[in-house]
Amino acid sequence: MATKVPSVTLNTGASMPILGLGTWAGWDVDNQEAVLPSEREAIVDAIKHAVDVGYRHFDCAMLYGNEAEIGKGLRSKIEEGVVKREELFIVAKEGDEFFPQDATGKMIYGTEDYVDTWRAMEECVQLGLTKAIGVSNFNKRQLERIMAASTTVPAVNQSTKLVVHLSTKLVVHQSTKLVVHQSTKLVVHQSTKLVVHQSTKLVVHQSTKLVVHQSTKLVVHQSTKLVVHQSTKLVVESHPYLTQSKLLDFCTSKGIVITAYSPLCSPGSRDWTLDLPHLTANPKVLAIAEKHGKSACQVLIKFQVQRGVVCIPKSTRKERIKSNFEIFDFELSQEEMEALLALDCNGRLLTLPLNVDHPEYPFSDEY
Repeated sequence: MATKVPSVTLNTGASMPILGLGTWAGWDVDNQEAVLPSEREAIVDAIKHAVDVGYRHFDCAMLYGNEAEIGKGLRSKIEEGVVKREELFIVAKEGDEFFPQDATGKMIYGTEDYVDTWRAMEECVQLGLTKAIGVSNFNKRQLERIMAASTTVPAVNQSTKLVVHLSTKLVVHQSTKLVVHQSTKLVVHQSTKLVVHQSTKLVVHQSTKLVVHQSTKLVVHQSTKLVVHQSTKLVVESHPYLTQSKLLDFCTSKGIVITAYSPLCSPGSRDWTLDLPHLTANPKVLAIAEKHGKSACQVLIKFQVQRGVVCIPKSTRKERIKSNFEIFDFELSQEEMEALLALDCNGRLLTLPLNVDHPEYPFSDEY
């Protein structure tokens, strides 16, 4: 029987598995035709293997171009009776291809206030269309502004490895069907419980399922990602070179759960810019791994889980998927945790260099 993953309880009362599988496959989303059938089938097999291993939390995105394959793998395991749908915690995200760009390829910034976007999402919660809402890549000041202007505290501050633009991301739990029509703002009509956009396009509510026109473009506000599923979360880049300790302390004090993307510091990235050994080759990490008979990756994942941070390492390799899951049979000592925390050097990999001129650029603040 697969190991049951511990969960964190979000401020909505929902449970979120503390370890999930990141599903970015590295495909060129603008050239899906180049993806070989064998590559697509490998995703299906990887998902099925992950379910067998014990994963119940899957972090997905339309941008990755593989949601159909992920769904195929999960459905297969549901039909086999290995897992029930209600046991799965699935995150989906709209992609950055839906945000307008100028002739040079630079994103065209909108003028909407993310607080207005947040309030619109609160309406969805009040109508029972969503169970929780959250944000991505927010800093302390931005979180405080939302909390001061609204009645709902984000349950999670979330982001993913490839959230590279300061644009609103809509995250939907897979049990709710949501296909969005192009618009600039989500408006909920309370009296009829129909969701419409400012462009007056109709969103049809079918019992508990939300269905919207399938030409899919949601233009909301820069620098927010809204979460619509069993709970909400704040997801930020985090690893020992970027521990996010101050942000974690703040979020914990407000009941907000953090999810860490790039928890392994992107060992396969060709864009490594830090003047440091990669974390998987760092002598301190390797010494701790050797002591426990574990890999460097397992130590880095355990570091986050032991801090109460949700962790979503990605992989399509079956042996790595299994290895990343095998972190519940050892504990890091306080001394080892402090040694890993001491590696912090504000070593951020995802700096959003194309958006540093945005007025809500989140990484200018200390945290």
